[in-house]
Amino acid sequence: MKRKKQDFISSLKIWYKKNKRDLPFRKTKDPYSVWLSEIILQQTRMRTGLVYYKKFKKKYPNLKSLSDARGEVLLKDWEGLGYYNRVKNLHSTARFIQKKFSGTFPSSQKELIKLKGIGRYSSSAIASICFNEETPAIDGNVFRILSRVFGIKKNISSSSSYSYFYKKSLSLIKQFKNAGDYNQSLMDFGSVQCLPKNPLCGDCIQKKICYAFIHKKQDCLPVKKKKAALLKRFFNYYVFSYKNRILIKKRGESDVWAGLVDFYLEEKKKKIKEKNKINNTVKKLITKKYSISFFDAKTKLSHQEIFISFIEIKLFNSSVFKTIEKNLDLLSLNKKELNKLAKPKVINDYLKKIS
Repeated sequence: MKRKKQDFISSLKIWYKKNKRDLPFRKTKDPYSVWLSEIILQQTRMRTGLVYYKKFKKKYPNLKSLSDARGEVLLKDWEGLGYYNRVKNLHSTARFIQKKFSGTFPSSQKELIKLKGIGRYSSSAIASICFNEETPAIDGNVFRILSRVFGIKKNISSSSSYSYFYKKSLSLIKQFKNAGDYNQSLMDFGSVQCLPKNPLCGDCIQKKICYAFIHKKQDCLPVKKKKAALLKRFFNYYVFSYKNRILIKKRGESDVWAGLVDFYLEEKKKKIKEKNKINNTVKKLITKKYSISFFDAKTKLSHQEIFISFIEIKLFNSSVFKTIEKNLDLLSLNKKELNKLAKPKVINDYLKKIS
């Protein structure tokens, strides 16, 4: 096994030297830049993440500029990336470091992981890349590569597996002169070569020692328990409009899309598609002439699927519009004002279709 580890590391170094990705945050050891990239790239594909990274880096070039930003503006800048707690934690941590440490990042994994929004992976990535600490960054790439190459059949969904793979990586990372290069080489190897599906085994530098390739187990490794079925939810959005104005509502902090804006919502066991099925409270409020139409949509999040009915209620009386605004605790905005606020992607997609 010792010989196999040496062969693996030697091949990985050769591969990384030839195939290392040219990424903007790789050109610096600045912890702010690395941290920003790590948070943006959580749950985000590289192509999309790079666009947002460059935009954020230009608008917020350093920690202080990010800490000074307004929360509502940051939410709008983040719009489209999803998982909005990431940017809220990003803002909170920027302010904390600016205040507590005078803008200087902690330099160890143990201190970094104490910061809001920085977990085991990100703390190890920042500590190794920026401060050369020998701390392995364990993510899906590492689970996949090590499982396949060394024939590890541990269920990676199990909490105990993290410790096993971390210890396994400790002996490997010490063979790199720069700890950050070890972690980044695995990031790249998993993203470019040892793909989750259809890995490029034919020209892989590890195929002579890879257990999965030799035993044709690429689809079986890593071992991972099946995901739980997605929770299905049904959102009925009432879209009240009068001339160029529309009524919106800010979402609470205890559900999906916390802090973003959407429309008056009624969640039920199914979508509303008929005029006679609309909310009784709404029926009583629309006392004068109006038109009504329905538009369907759906969106899938990591843990739930949301089926949506947009119930478009076009009003022709200003007093009715104002009464609805007051009674349902909504806010009236024109389209220009609405465009400045952060909204869930499914809401933005809907607004584009009706504009």
